[in-house]
Amino acid sequence: MNTIEFAKRYESFKPLFLGFSMKLTRDVNNAADLMQESFLKAFECMERFEEGTNFKAWDEYHYQEYIYQWL
Repeated sequence: MNTIEFAKRYESFKPLFLGFSMKLTRDVNNAADLMQESFLKAFECMERFEEGTNFKAWDEYHYQEYIYQWL
């Protein structure tokens, strides 16, 4: 996956992750920061993503890992 493909997928899942972040933080700025940081972590691990697998599940894993550290 290249950077452009990752950005497209990021945009498609952004509302889902932002909504969940809002439920956790109850603050739009903290929610946006939490979501962006989790996607940055996933971006840093992008070379480990295997094409043909579920990107949403892979990204949710990175998102949850970051949230648990944040909490």
